[in-house]
Amino acid sequence: NRFVLFAQRIAPVKAKHQGLHCEVLLRLQDDEGKLIPPGAFLPAAERFHMGPRIDRWVVRHTLLALEQCGEALDTVDTIAINLSGQSVADPAFQQHLNDLLDQTTVDVRKLCLEVTETAAITKLQDAAGFIAAVRERGVRVALDDFGAGASSYGYLKALPVDYLKIDGQFIKNLVHDPLDQAAVRSFCDVARVLGLRTIAEFVEDEATLSALRSLGVDHAQGYLVHRPEPLDAVLSSQAADAMCG
Repeated sequence: NRFVLFAQRIAPVKAKHQGLHCEVLLRLQDDEGKLIPPGAFLPAAERFHMGPRIDRWVVRHTLLALEQCGEALDTVDTIAINLSGQSVADPAFQQHLNDLLDQTTVDVRKLCLEVTETAAITKLQDAAGFIAAVRERGVRVALDDFGAGASSYGYLKALPVDYLKIDGQFIKNLVHDPLDQAAVRSFCDVARVLGLRTIAEFVEDEATLSALRSLGVDHAQGYLVHRPEPLDAVLSSQAADAMCG
């Protein structure tokens, strides 16, 4: 129980923001209370097949935080939670997730589960079954790191997701790289045909945001939009903003 939930807001590129849309991020406290970023511990955890155990903790505690935020929950639109590729193919995790969804008082339609493109392609049949099952319950699904490992768009026909999250490698140099611009434009075209929404990661300056707007990206995530802070603080801030509004 040394995990700490953080969150980072996601904002629409064009339309006015409607409700809280954020991604839950995981941190680990060391013995001295210092926060350790996920890149320093999650690869080791997955190497020892602990991904599903961590995902159980994250989903359970995210739902608890939402249950405890009272009327502020009405101002929450989407809470995105990353899942390990190991969880997608783990029947025990899927049963645990179903149990949590059955027991929570939170409207599960507010949840969005993020699965990386690489994990989805590697375990396409498992991923397709998992995605179909959670979406049937009203939970949305995002395909994370989109473009990082894709050789074609054909597999998207088997994955009924709601969002494509464009990998940050295409966003960091977007303003100056015509190839990145062409790739992002292509992603947006495909998403539009499939009726999906797009989210660009690693948005850190106004020039990039402007480029995303012209290319047709729907949402932006990154330090320009919001620097991550504890989930409880984000929920409290959302509640205060709603009262003022």
